[in-house]
Amino acid sequence: VYITTYADKSTIDRVKETRPYGYIVKPFKPIDIITTVLMVLNNYKHKNIDTQRSETPHTDDTPFRIKETINYINDNIFEKIEIADLVTLTKWKKHHFIRVFTKHMGVTPYQYILSRKIDKAKTMLLDDTFSISEIAFELGFQSYSNFCIAFKKMNENQTPEDYKKHNITNKRIEKAQQL
Repeated sequence: VYITTYADKSTIDRVKETRPYGYIVKPFKPIDIITTVLMVLNNYKHKNIDTQRSETPHTDDTPFRIKETINYINDNIFEKIEIADLVTLTKWKKHHFIRVFTKHMGVTPYQYILSRKIDKAKTMLLDDTFSISEIAFELGFQSYSNFCIAFKKMNENQTPEDYKKHNITNKRIEKAQQL
């Protein structure tokens, strides 16, 4: 990640060649750092399917097929996503797809979908316009309680209510400090 005061075209063109995970121009806001770190973590999680960042050359189209499924998941995060739909995208057999996906992503397709939905829920929880029930419904959980159970499992036993309260309190503190 580059942190610099330079934002001219020639500098950016030179930096692009290094394929950085991020580029922050000074002066920056705290949200710029948070956003960049989230992007870095996301890119690191997907390093096995990013053929341009990969250290080992790929001789088959496996990373591209997995990347297509990741894109499908991200584009349809508010829908119920079936493994069968993902298998269709790859044209592989179900068990082969699950094995290859798990090898490249480090988690099963189901775990990946659930983690993406919980990540989306965290973003939505920071917005006061959505109730937790609405978020659970929008993300395709069968019930409020199913959503809360999944959220707690993936967030060190923290409930969605606790997450929302904690982060909204932090936002208010930050605003007060800026004044």
